[in-house]
Amino acid sequence: IEKDKNYSSAYDNLAGSYMFADPKNYEMAEEYASKALSLNKKESYYHVLLGDVYRAQNKLQKAAEKYDDAYEAGTNNFYSAAKAGHAYTFINPTEARKRFDQAINDSKNSDQKIGPEYAKVYTYLHENDFNKGHSQLLKLKNNIDSYGFTDEKKQEEISEILWHEYFVMSHSGQFDAAKTALEEKKGIDIAMAKRSKNERAVKNTESDFLWRESHLEIMKGNYDGAKRKLAELKEMVSSENNPQKYDGYHNLMGMTNLMSGNAEKGVEHFEKVVNQSNIYFQYHKGLAYKEFRNLDKAKEIFQSVATHNFNGLNYTAVRNKALKELGKD
Repeated sequence: IEKDKNYSSAYDNLAGSYMFADPKNYEMAEEYASKALSLNKKESYYHVLLGDVYRAQNKLQKAAEKYDDAYEAGTNNFYSAAKAGHAYTFINPTEARKRFDQAINDSKNSDQKIGPEYAKVYTYLHENDFNKGHSQLLKLKNNIDSYGFTDEKKQEEISEILWHEYFVMSHSGQFDAAKTALEEKKGIDIAMAKRSKNERAVKNTESDFLWRESHLEIMKGNYDGAKRKLAELKEMVSSENNPQKYDGYHNLMGMTNLMSGNAEKGVEHFEKVVNQSNIYFQYHKGLAYKEFRNLDKAKEIFQSVATHNFNGLNYTAVRNKALKELGKD
């Protein structure tokens, strides 16, 4: 910058560094992103960059407006519309769906086209409208042949849709339907793993489903059944050379103990998790601290969950609940 005050890439990199690298400084990130945009007002990318800085600060309306500006710039319409959709998801789901439809219309391939369809499911779930979320999933499943995927890719997408179905059903008390979706997904995933002729892939898939089946038992309130399955899971992964091998076990054991009335034991399990990035279990960890009467820690966790602002299936189940815990619903 000292040699060339109009060197956009330098401002771009500095904005990203202040936004993502510790110690973060959003004021500096905003300053450098604004400078980069001032030099490139006709480029969608730089509008998105400033939008990302706003989003990181939980300034969702300003972020959404910058993403809309990016769309108006017109140099990357799919990306700009999808970004706007994600921001609007948390403040105006109806507008979010409009932006995701724009992204679908501007998609250049089937992978781009299908992503916003999942995102539209999330908009309904953030509105606690499980019926419309499920209807969107059924529409996606029924239209899967229209994407022109290979047979293998098609099976992967059906598996993903079934996981979404499981999630919706298990969180809306429709446990028989949740079990059916999980069993269908298991059949697809085990078959794909076996086709790979990789024994580790088969074993990993089997342990994944033991984890998923444990989650279903928790959602049903069958905590003893969940603990039995989780003990089996712990034994299954014990020989793995992976420091995070017990994370799935501890997250679900934390949830099991919390929901069965032993918050102290729940906290113990949640704190043993190596990778603490799963926002779904972070919320439940906050609940455990709340029940354990560590209200400051609970509030800190709920605040982190409420301002996470990255769209995904797990987040749909916990954002509104975290806001309610903070008295901001």
